Amino acid sequence: MQQAYKETFINKLENNSKVSISGFIIEKNENSIIVDDNTGTLPIIIQTTLSLNTFVRVFGYYNNGQLQGNLIQDLTQINKQLYNKVKLILNRK
Repeated sequence: MQQAYKETFINKLENNSKVSISGFIIEKNENSIIVDDNTGTLPIIIQTTLSLNTFVRVFGYYNNGQLQGNLIQDLTQINKQLYNKVKLILNRK
C-alpha cells in the first residue's frame, strides 16, 4: 500500500517524507517555485503557470531541503484562516 501525503508545516518537515504543504508562491522560475507558509520557506521543483502570491498546496517528496513536487493545487478560493486553523488542529495529533 502506498503511503499517503501528510499535510504539514515547512518547519516540521523531515527528510525522506511524502508530504503536502500550503502557502504563498513568493518566487518562481521556469522549473521551480518557493513557497512561504509563515513557518518558513521551501524551494519546490515543479512547473506551474500560477502567479506569484497565489495560495497553493503542493504534494511531493521532501528530501535534503527541497520538495520534488508531484501536484500543485490552487487554493485561492478557500478561507485561508479557517484552513490554517484546521491544519493546526490536525498537526497536534
